[in-house]
Amino acid sequence: MAFSEQFATHIQNYISLPGSDIPPNNASNLFLALHTEDPTTNCSQNELVGLGYERTSVLFGNQSTSISKDLENSSPVIFPPASATSPESIKYYSVWTDQTVGEPISYGILDAPVNWISGSSIAFATGLLRLEILMKPANCTV
Repeated sequence: MAFSEQFATHIQNYISLPGSDIPPNNASNLFLALHTEDPTTNCSQNELVGLGYERTSVLFGNQSTSISKDLENSSPVIFPPASATSPESIKYYSVWTDQTVGEPISYGILDAPVNWISGSSIAFATGLLRLEILMKPANCTV
């Protein structure tokens, strides 16, 4: 999962501007969005519309399977049943600070496209979604 353009700007501001604060919302108030195609770095493209769809709450916690700084979803994420069959497969997802508007935090591609069929739900198991905190060993010289 990659950081959104907006969140990357928040990180830059935090590092370079005194008094800036990140993240814009804590990890207990985030929402998962679904996309039929690449949402792009600002996550504003191709979000699913209709079919009973709405962004669904996702809670992230420390990764439980390795020694890392990554976060993973700490409980299942279940979207409500579709009211109609989606004409397109869902291929991407994004994480937002609000259920309807907000700012995007990150986005990624699903391992395989998902068809959302009338009456069925889409679910993501615990630990399936990961917010990667990429770390590179420091090579500081003076």
